[in-house]
Amino acid sequence: MDAIKWGHELTGRQLGLGYAAGQITHQSSNMPAASGKRFKPSKYVPVSAAAIFLVGATTLFFAFTCPGLSLYISPIIPIYNAVVFLFVLANFSMATFMDPGIFPRAEEDEDKEDDFRAPLYKTVEIKGIQVRMKWCATCRFYRPPRCSHCSVCDNCVEEFDHHCPWVNNCIGRRNYRYFFLFLLSLTVHIMGVFGFGLLYVLYQVEELSGIRMAVTYPPPIPTVQ
Repeated sequence: MDAIKWGHELTGRQLGLGYAAGQITHQSSNMPAASGKRFKPSKYVPVSAAAIFLVGATTLFFAFTCPGLSLYISPIIPIYNAVVFLFVLANFSMATFMDPGIFPRAEEDEDKEDDFRAPLYKTVEIKGIQVRMKWCATCRFYRPPRCSHCSVCDNCVEEFDHHCPWVNNCIGRRNYRYFFLFLLSLTVHIMGVFGFGLLYVLYQVEELSGIRMAVTYPPPIPTVQ
């Protein structure tokens, strides 16, 4: 956090931002950026497809497979899958809609000449450690360590990891844990659906084979002597 404070303190007087250290507000990356970039509906296609596939496939599983599994094996199976699915959906929503840690940018009418006067790099000392910060010409401040500018969202994100199109959001400091839990719980959910689905198919095959054997080889008709 010291590097973040330094980054804003270094640019507060230059840009007239007026942000006090530690009192930084964030904006959601799912909202249109203030830079005037055009709205692109195509970027919502992956996250919409992921949500539809997740909810649709799970709904079909609950509608057609779970009733047979609860009858053949145990009624706990639908309850287990419902709990896992709700956990997946909760983490998916948090990773999608939660602010990843976006830094606010300077107003466009504030000190426009600072982009030409400010050096590209500036080195500061934080707790006896030399930290090198890079000037962001778009957001107009010196980026702290592990802060990167996302070319998709057009924002600087704290502890930026990557931009995930399947959640339509950057993965940063604030939502990284939810993204990790989403991947982990989704893996468990997929394995459960596949495993229970295979078990259901095996039960159905065994039942159908029993019916076919009864039709093919009917019991002998007793003869009257």
